[in-house]
Amino acid sequence: RQNANAADHLTLLLHFAESGKVEKKGQVVRCICILSHPVANTNNSGSAQIILPQNQVNREKDIYIALVGHGHNVAPKDKYIAIVSTIVCTDDPHAELAPGLKLLGDIDEKFYAVDDVFEPVAGACSPEKGVFISNSFGSESHFGPESCNILALYEQITGHPLVFKEPAAEE
Repeated sequence: RQNANAADHLTLLLHFAESGKVEKKGQVVRCICILSHPVANTNNSGSAQIILPQNQVNREKDIYIALVGHGHNVAPKDKYIAIVSTIVCTDDPHAELAPGLKLLGDIDEKFYAVDDVFEPVAGACSPEKGVFISNSFGSESHFGPESCNILALYEQITGHPLVFKEPAAEE
């Protein structure tokens, strides 16, 4: 649509799962961990992204680890935040993260969450009525599928793709 703006559409948040416009596709388990050290074998890096391939940890799905620290302004000096996540495949979601948590070493605090994963049902989006629905965030720490979903939503809403380009040089 030409000149679409926020007043022209409604983006349905997945908190409205009971609306019948989305369906559950599974669950994701996440553990947010507070550390007092970087992850071993990362050259003392203040940030890291680690993927444990499913076949190396005897699972159906990969395990993702994202680590950030003080340099990203998300933790105090000498503290790190690690998020370990995967798609739930068993009746014991917390145990499914064990290989990733073990890789972190000593953990100061852990905060677990198991969340349902939703996708819009066929016909739920209605560009004519200005209704657009995103997918839930998955387990991936690199946000690849989420980025694609956001770009697709942008194009559905505005009628044209989002084009990234270098800012104009100042004279």
